[in-house]
Amino acid sequence: MYTNEVAVTTNSLQIPIQKEDYTTTKVVDRKTSMPSTRWTSTPYEVENELPCPLCNQWYSKANFSRHAKHHNFTTREILESHQEIINQMIKHRKSN
Repeated sequence: MYTNEVAVTTNSLQIPIQKEDYTTTKVVDRKTSMPSTRWTSTPYEVENELPCPLCNQWYSKANFSRHAKHHNFTTREILESHQEIINQMIKHRKSN
């Protein structure tokens, strides 16, 4: 059998972190008209592959970053610094 004394001492000892009337949902108002600033390789992609202008070969998009490391470059560095060769490779690939 419980006593009043025990019931009184079992009240919550911790102060609530949030007030009960405080809403926890945060609404983020992001404008959809703002373009993303993240760089992507999508403009260079043909049939899920990317061109390597240094060895004149096409590699799967998923493995291109690994391939670029063999040339000691990033994907972005390779694709942005060899525009003329890449444009020719893309044009040739799309014409076949």
